[in-house]
Amino acid sequence: MINCYEGYMDTNLVLAVGCRPLPRDFRFLFWNISEARRAYNEQSVAVWTRVQDEDLGICEAVQRG
Repeated sequence: MINCYEGYMDTNLVLAVGCRPLPRDFRFLFWNISEARRAYNEQSVAVWTRVQDEDLGICEAVQRG
């Protein structure tokens, strides 16, 4: 997956290789990595992490159901 946002993008590579935890590779590419932009970039990663954690919980609940 490639996700584009204001000032950055991220890539998510998930390799489905069977019925075990999937190898995943997440990368962030920021347009501006200056000190002035650091807080915005760090907040972007924090939001992404929160959404991933929420999605994981939802997926696990669906599998249990």
